[in-house]
Amino acid sequence: MLTAVAVGSLLAGCTSATADSGSSASGEKISNACTQAAAAIVDEARAPAPLVVPEAPLDLAAAKGKNIWMIMVVTNQFTSAAAEGFKEAAGAAGVKTTVFDGQGQTNKFNEGMAQAIAQKADAIVLLGIEPAMLSGALNDTANAGIPVINALSGDASAPLANGVFANVSADYTANGAALAAWTLVDSNCTATSFLAQPTAIEIYQNMAAGAQQVYREHCPEDCTLDVQEIALANAATDLPQKLATAMKRNPDTGYVLTNWDSGVTFIEPAVAMTNPDARILGRDGIATSLDAIRSDKGQDVTVAAPPEAWLGWVMVDDAIRAITGAQPSGIVIPTRLVDETNIGESNADVSPNYNDFPTAFTRAWSKN
Repeated sequence: MLTAVAVGSLLAGCTSATADSGSSASGEKISNACTQAAAAIVDEARAPAPLVVPEAPLDLAAAKGKNIWMIMVVTNQFTSAAAEGFKEAAGAAGVKTTVFDGQGQTNKFNEGMAQAIAQKADAIVLLGIEPAMLSGALNDTANAGIPVINALSGDASAPLANGVFANVSADYTANGAALAAWTLVDSNCTATSFLAQPTAIEIYQNMAAGAQQVYREHCPEDCTLDVQEIALANAATDLPQKLATAMKRNPDTGYVLTNWDSGVTFIEPAVAMTNPDARILGRDGIATSLDAIRSDKGQDVTVAAPPEAWLGWVMVDDAIRAITGAQPSGIVIPTRLVDETNIGESNADVSPNYNDFPTAFTRAWSKN
C-alpha cells in the first residue's frame, strides 16, 4: 500500500524537466520528471504486503454460538471468496454465519438488513455497501443493539457512519493513484486512458479521485483520463457499451482501468475489437486476473489485496470484537501493485506473507 509520504511525493510534482534515470514499466528509459515521480511510487507499490493480523486476543467464549450476518453488494469471484473466508473464520471462532446477496440493488441491501434485524443477528457486516444508502436501516440496527462492520466502503480512515462499529478497508485513493502512476510510467507520460467508475460507490469514487489527481498534477497537457460512470448492477452491459463508445471516439486509448478485477471480463471484447494493444488495469487481485497477468493474456495490472479469504477473517474478527465489547482491530488492508515484473510463478507468490494466515489469526485470538 502506498504510504502517505509516497502519495505526497507523487502528487507534489518535480521541478526538474531534464533529469534522466530509471526505466519505465515496459523497460524504456525514463526521460522526464513526470515519469520519474510516478516510477518512484510504482516501485514502492510493487513491494510485497506485510502480514497483518489482530494485535489483541478475542473472548471467543463470550461469542460462541452468536450469528454474524454478511450482506454483500453483489456476488462475484471476489465477494464469493471473501464469503468463504468469512465462513471459515466463523467456524474456527465458534460462531454462526448468514450470507445475503444484495444483487447490487439498494432495495435488496435494505431487505437484507431487515431480515438480519428480524432474525436477531448479533452483528452485521456490510461488504462493499455504502452506509449512507442504509441510514434508516442503520438507525434500526442501532436501536436493536446490533453492531455493524463497514467493509470495503470508503477509505479505512473515513469517519464512522452512525451505527457502524468499525471500517475495514484499504486506502483506495492511493490505489487509484498507483494505477494512474503505472500508466504514466508505461507511456512515458503520454497516456490516453479510460476509467470506469461505478456510480455512487465511495471506494471507486476515491480511486477515480486518486487517478484524476495524478493526471491533473503530473500530465495535464500530454495525457488524458476519460472517467465514465457505470451502473454496477448492469455492469455486464453498461461497461462494454460505455467503453466501446469512448474508444471509438478516441481510438488512441491505450489504457483501460476497471477499478475492480471482476469487471475485466466485460471490457475485453471491446478492447480486442477497438485497440487490442491497449493495457487493461484493475484492482483486487482475484485469481483469474493474476493468471491473466502471468500468462500475458488480457489483464496487465492489478492492485492486489491479500487473499480474499483473509478479508473474511478480518470481518469476523471485528464483528466478534463488537459483540464482546472489545475495541476494533484497527486493521488497514495492505495492497500490492502487481504486473509482469512481480507476478511470480504462482498466485501464492503475490502475497508470500499470507500463506498460512489462518494459523496467525487463531494464535492472535488465543494469546495471553
